[in-house]
Amino acid sequence: AFLALPCNPLAVDEYEYYAVTAKPDTNNFPSYILLVGCEDDTTISVSSTTFTLNRLETYLIESPNDQTGKKVVSNKPITFLTGDQCTNVPPTTTYCDTLIEQVPP
Repeated sequence: AFLALPCNPLAVDEYEYYAVTAKPDTNNFPSYILLVGCEDDTTISVSSTTFTLNRLETYLIESPNDQTGKKVVSNKPITFLTGDQCTNVPPTTTYCDTLIEQVPP
């Protein structure tokens, strides 16, 4: 379970978010970054890609690699969720759990 926070605009020109994911094990499960628009006409930049989201639209970034440190910049607040589908905690266990966290700007 996790606490979902509401979108609250701040007195800033842009919002910066950084992903925090665990290194996926060799079980072929990916790490994720999920972006959810809070307002219409929100411009988002991820690496060299720029796109627009409207309110409640989503954009999913999936990778077999650790995405920790990936920077996301937006001109309006977004909901930024990051995590892994299957992570062994502690690493010596034979089963895995989904890890997800909402990251504030």
